[in-house]
Amino acid sequence: MLLKKFVKILDFFPKEYHKIIKIFFLIYLVALLGGYSLAYLKNPAILEFKKTLADQIQNDSILNFVIDKIQNREVFAAIFLTFVYNLLVGSFLTTTLTGLILFLSPIIAFGRGFFIGFVFSGSFSLSLAYFLVLILTMIFEFAAYILSTSYGFSLGLSLFYPDYFGEKTSKKAFLKVLKDFYLFYLPITILLLVGAIWEIFGIINLMRGFNG
Repeated sequence: MLLKKFVKILDFFPKEYHKIIKIFFLIYLVALLGGYSLAYLKNPAILEFKKTLADQIQNDSILNFVIDKIQNREVFAAIFLTFVYNLLVGSFLTTTLTGLILFLSPIIAFGRGFFIGFVFSGSFSLSLAYFLVLILTMIFEFAAYILSTSYGFSLGLSLFYPDYFGEKTSKKAFLKVLKDFYLFYLPITILLLVGAIWEIFGIINLMRGFNG
């Protein structure tokens, strides 16, 4: 059922992108599961590294700024900041632009998937409410990042292998992929906006539960 839905989603994009999107879907998934599995090894060095990463996340300036907005009941500001940061930094700058250097895309995709799986592995054993907030946020954001990474990789691929896109020159292939920007960034924008709304309202409800 899920596989059929995934195939239907792929039909939204031209066929030359299907294989690329599938590859990055698998990279993110394998990395996520790999990070999740490694976190459960009872190695002192791994446990200490996990604690260090968790502390860095808690001290992250962007995260704390968003939390401050939530605590000050500036909900729409928190949603806007989360959405803009994920769209510009999490998506465009770190996964699309870097795709112009081909070998960086798989490395960044694997690193991000592994990091999320590793750091948040223990979160899945917490309350159902926390689990739902985390897992749905991850689904929205990972779907967006799979698309942004695939598009970035396609831009880089067009410069080195224009034949893949049915063109003879890199310039024509690059312009062809560039014209498909909206095909990728329309769903990316929607996914990240919905993800930001879900995440912020989920955090608000969790904070009410802790304080209630």
